[in-house]
Amino acid sequence: MPAATPEALDALIAVSLQSRRAHLARAARNQRIRTRFGFTCSGCIAVLAMAAVFLAHDPEAGVSLAVMACLTASFVYFAGKATQKKLADSLRQMDELS
Repeated sequence: MPAATPEALDALIAVSLQSRRAHLARAARNQRIRTRFGFTCSGCIAVLAMAAVFLAHDPEAGVSLAVMACLTASFVYFAGKATQKKLADSLRQMDELS
């Protein structure tokens, strides 16, 4: 097995870091898409809650759907924030390495 030169190792490390940075950028973009979709779903649940109260005259269903919409929105928000923090920490760690 031939000995690896320091230049070759540096080039491989640079390619690896560039690939990892591109992967993290794709993950951030995908997470933003998932967050928007989650908020859209919670908005649809809230619209259904209003329809249940005003059109179907069923306040119990409206309240349960409104609670579900709030829980969905809060879960999406906190999951999105946790993922953003994780991605930022990974990028910060990569910057420290390079």
